[in-house]
Amino acid sequence: MSANTTNTLADLDSSRSDLFDRRVAKPSPGLYRQAWHRFKRDPISMVSLALFAVIALFIVCAPLISYLTGFNYYENHLTEKLSAPGENGYLLGSDANGRDILTRLAYGGRISLLVALFATISELGLGLTFGLLAGYFGKWVDTVIMRLVDILLSIPSIPLLILVSTLFSPGTVMLAIIIGAIYWPVDARLIRGEVFALRGREYVEAARLVGASSSRIIIKHLIPNITPIMLIQASLAIPGAILTEAIISFLGLGIQIPTPSWGNMLDEASRFYRTNWTNVFFPGLMIYLTSLALYLIGIGLRDAMDPRLQK
Repeated sequence: MSANTTNTLADLDSSRSDLFDRRVAKPSPGLYRQAWHRFKRDPISMVSLALFAVIALFIVCAPLISYLTGFNYYENHLTEKLSAPGENGYLLGSDANGRDILTRLAYGGRISLLVALFATISELGLGLTFGLLAGYFGKWVDTVIMRLVDILLSIPSIPLLILVSTLFSPGTVMLAIIIGAIYWPVDARLIRGEVFALRGREYVEAARLVGASSSRIIIKHLIPNITPIMLIQASLAIPGAILTEAIISFLGLGIQIPTPSWGNMLDEASRFYRTNWTNVFFPGLMIYLTSLALYLIGIGLRDAMDPRLQK
């Protein structure tokens, strides 16, 4: 056998060895990548994600819709009030003050989703803080926080929200904070249970033995492990916040006219539903589709991130 042939075979063996080493050394996909692959295989979740993307695009393009229709969400045209869809240039009709329903739907969606997003952030922030304190430190800290949670959960949320909204007449941000402050006990109880289970794991005990502080253990070890649960809870809390804002605005205690939200659009249209039922139908449909899409996305995320479903 010639030297060239020997060298060629050696090069091939070396290439195969390198390829084998790269294949062996290739890291397995992480939790979020695996969850995304499982999420993509769920047709209901993907359809819901596409539906929410269309709704989000509609809301983001509110200024463009206003430009194309030629109407602002606050303009009054009393001579053209309660126009049916397609009349007087109103694609979806006009309300009792002659304002364009299509434009107000787009801008109202911005307010409704903004309130829901801020409410979810404040809710998860409070729930995470109190849940971590109760679950990690336990003892009297856990007792005090859990008794507070029990008291708040025993109070009907909607009447309490109506009372607080009546007293403070909240705007967009304040209404979101109030919603989050009322619903955080559910998240706190969930996070407390997860932290209580995690604090006894070997890696937490090892970190404690090497002298890691409580704040470092919470930030480096506990929060990353409960992040998937928080993401799932956020996706399920947003549709609930949308419905809550719609209820409060429908009662006239939330977002005030002329600023549109889907809730106060329903409140205005309810007085004329016998003659202009479409004015009630369109904001109600947006609330329904948005809440349903987000809820199904949350269910899909929960199934995708559940390690027990991994094959």
